[in-house]
Amino acid sequence: MGFVGNIIARVGANINPLQQNLSNAQRNLQQFQSNANRSLLMFGASAGVAQVAFSKLAQVAGEAWSMMTSGAIKAYNEVESSNIGLKSILDAQGKSFVDAQSFIKNYISDGLIPLADATTAFKTLSVAGYSVGQTKQILTSLKNASVFGRQASMTMGEAVRSASEGIKNENSILVNYLPSQSVMMAA
Repeated sequence: MGFVGNIIARVGANINPLQQNLSNAQRNLQQFQSNANRSLLMFGASAGVAQVAFSKLAQVAGEAWSMMTSGAIKAYNEVESSNIGLKSILDAQGKSFVDAQSFIKNYISDGLIPLADATTAFKTLSVAGYSVGQTKQILTSLKNASVFGRQASMTMGEAVRSASEGIKNENSILVNYLPSQSVMMAA
């Protein structure tokens, strides 16, 4: 199973227990609501307040679940889109997608750079004509530099992704510190 397949399996494995927990929570809330209805008959108006509270609790739990799953789906779609783009570019250039995946997996393992940002930066530099080895060196340097030089309003992933765009377009101050592009592309 490839890198993308592993991500899909992990997302699926993480969502299944959450779905089971949500189902259990919904059953418990229905049981609470049923008990609240019985209490309403026994205790009058005060139980009505409890029923409203349980109904509101169920609504909030449903909204939280919806927000969580939509965030997970959005993150999955971003990663999947980045991987498809990177694979098509590397395949067209005759470069190793497996090598790129291996590097990216190691590159993001410390949690400082999100997977989608790392994949997009790798793709950007590949489009600019850098070899897989050169791209690895540049991204490692950018990651190390982003710890100190990133703008306060950017995450490390955004800083690396943005810098790779600047390098591709040759309008980044970092281009001055890279070997000349003709030398880099010849390697």
